[in-house]
Amino acid sequence: MGIITQICKKRDAQLRYVKTMALAEANYIARLLVEKFKAGQVVLYGSLAESKYFDEASDIDLAVKGMGDDYLRAYGYCLRTSEFPLDIRVYEELPVNLKSKIDKEGICLYEKKRKI
Repeated sequence: MGIITQICKKRDAQLRYVKTMALAEANYIARLLVEKFKAGQVVLYGSLAESKYFDEASDIDLAVKGMGDDYLRAYGYCLRTSEFPLDIRVYEELPVNLKSKIDKEGICLYEKKRKI
């Protein structure tokens, strides 16, 4: 096996590891937003959700539905907690075209349990 092939395989393995860690972090942050800060739903979008565009410099993009007045406090708390760069947006305040893309391609990570 050539040196370039070895380097490419090592880089691919590192990228898979970083992506796995980023997904675990996204799930943790989503749970935190719903359980601690009472968000209604957290949706992953962007490069981590679309996989093929994810790299080591990517951030975690989350759209939060039903966040309420705790958004800034929650965002600050999550930024201090996370080892990854975060971009947490209030879904209701996003442009229509981005909402549409999130609705079609986003991945729901966590949702408040509904009472019957």
